[in-house]
Amino acid sequence: MYILSFFTNSGVPETGLSPTINIRGVPSGDLIVSAGNMSEVGDGFYCYEFTEGSPNEEYAARTDGGAGLADIDRYKFIGFSA
Repeated sequence: MYILSFFTNSGVPETGLSPTINIRGVPSGDLIVSAGNMSEVGDGFYCYEFTEGSPNEEYAARTDGGAGLADIDRYKFIGFSA
């Protein structure tokens, strides 16, 4: 399963980033992925191939676009099931 995140810089899609992703199990809070590297897809989209999950489990993810972005653009939050 691919987890996608979209980053902008002042509203403009941002390319050339090296974002990371943290993924936690819900409701356990266990850290499943710590600072996993995301790959650029294009037009501000980045992805992470999530292979660590279990079917029918719930997860919460935080992606980090990096220190070059303002905090409002830097962090994204995602909830999903594997």
